[in-house]
Order: sequence, then structure tokens, then C-alpha cells
Amino acid sequence: MMHQLPRKEQCTIFRLRTGHCQLQAHQYRMGTSQTPMCECGISRQTVNHLLQDCPLYTNERGKLWPENPDVVQKLWGNEDGLLLTTQFIEHTRLSA
Repeated sequence: MMHQLPRKEQCTIFRLRTGHCQLQAHQYRMGTSQTPMCECGISRQTVNHLLQDCPLYTNERGKLWPENPDVVQKLWGNEDGLLLTTQFIEHTRLSA
């Protein structure tokens, strides 16, 4: 389904799926960040943490996903689900 998305959204989903994105945990592994921790202070800033658990983005998740599907659906689901994931990244001004 990802191949049907616009190129920008394809790139976002690919980066989130592989973990090669601008999140703290990845940047820390690459040696370009001092810490892998999320700004919330609860956990490492990973794709799963942001899409599922981070309290900083509870409202945004609730607006896009009232039933909060699991991360597999958000990254590997149908085209509509993938678009919601890219909207979440855009609305939260996170960088994938």
C-alpha cells in the first residue's frame, strides 16, 4: 500500500519503519545527540514511544486515532492508516 502514497509520505513511513529518522534514540546511536531520551523524560524517544505512549502527544494521537491502534497498524496498515501516521508526524512537527 505504501507505493500508492505521495513520495514525501513514502519517505516518512520508510524512515519510521526502519528507525532511521531524526528521533533522539537514533541520533544518539549515530553520535549526534547527547541523550536518547524523549523530552517527556519517561522513555527513549523511539518511533514506538511517540506513536503509542508519549504523554506530550496524547491529544494529537487521540484526534487522529480515537481507538489508538497498535504501532503495526500505524506503520504497516492500509493507505488511510499510513496517511494518518504521516499527518501525526506533520501535526506534531516531528521530523522523520
